[in-house]
Amino acid sequence: MYTRIFTLLPLTAMLACGEKESDTSNSPSQEPSAEPEAQPTSEPETQPAAEPTAEPESQPTSEPNECEDKLCLTVDLGCYDGDGDGSPDVINEVALTGSWFGDWDSTQAVPASDNGDGTWTISIAPPTEDMEYKWMANGVHEDLVVSSTTSGNWTCTPRTDYENFAHRQWIIGSSAPSDTFGNCLSCEEQAAGPSYDLVNPGFEDDFTGWLIYPSTLTNYSIETDASIAAEGTKYLHVMGKNDPTSPITPIYQQFSNPAEGTVFTFTAKAMLPSSATFVDPDSIAQLVVKAFDANWGLVGDIAVSDIITSVTETDTWIDLSVDFTTPPGVANIQFVMEYIQGNADSGVIYFDDTSLTVQ
Repeated sequence: MYTRIFTLLPLTAMLACGEKESDTSNSPSQEPSAEPEAQPTSEPETQPAAEPTAEPESQPTSEPNECEDKLCLTVDLGCYDGDGDGSPDVINEVALTGSWFGDWDSTQAVPASDNGDGTWTISIAPPTEDMEYKWMANGVHEDLVVSSTTSGNWTCTPRTDYENFAHRQWIIGSSAPSDTFGNCLSCEEQAAGPSYDLVNPGFEDDFTGWLIYPSTLTNYSIETDASIAAEGTKYLHVMGKNDPTSPITPIYQQFSNPAEGTVFTFTAKAMLPSSATFVDPDSIAQLVVKAFDANWGLVGDIAVSDIITSVTETDTWIDLSVDFTTPPGVANIQFVMEYIQGNADSGVIYFDDTSLTVQ
């Protein structure tokens, strides 16, 4: 019988005898403990900034209209070439002179305000009677005799003798005029050349645009009565001159330099009122077209419409019409409503609703 004796060797000795230390490199390593997930800090909810208090919306200030209780007259100098150099003049001052301002005394002319667009305006207390006037620019009066003779358009100068003077006129109750300095034609009309549109064909703007010869005649009026007028509310009322030596009253508009061969048709309505009918059989009313050369000599034949006589039906508008073909050499042409009074007859004729067409 024997006894086993076990001797414990130190660990190093065991390794020396071939025992190997277990390789831990291939052993699964223990996952590191997960860091606790950071919880996002809840930001305090931002309240939207309060909208700034809206300023109360400012209401536009209404400028007082100076022309509501005054008469405003405007003149356009945007195309005025007084020195003839081919470009508009530089205008430094504009004024209005006339019968209402010191009886044409230039020292009492009313200065105008520059509108900055080539036009100038004055505002005055409305005159208490019809007012003749002319414009001044840079101290010089406009010459409407020269320009109207050249253009043949005298519609803005009802007060004229066609040779020595030509005045504009504002008539009580008429609209405020808008003029072109030195001319009866607007700047656009001057640039476009001649046109043949009657001004104020139905007399709704009183006598504006019409001429009477001689200009001193007063045997006419513009009446307002819609129950009588052919169109609108107004019509022309013409009385006899009561002058057997000069019985014709011509009321007309005229144009310049129509092309040869131009065909015009001039029409109007005429009425013989029963309250003042023609008594004398020689009294007539008619439409007339006349052409003149540059020296106001008659050119060609005078064209005449049918006539209104003492036997024409009364209180009824009668259509009158006349055609005219322009002959050569015409500088000016006139379209006339004419009353020829026979033997100082006291009859009256009405005219209204005129028209002019060109073929």
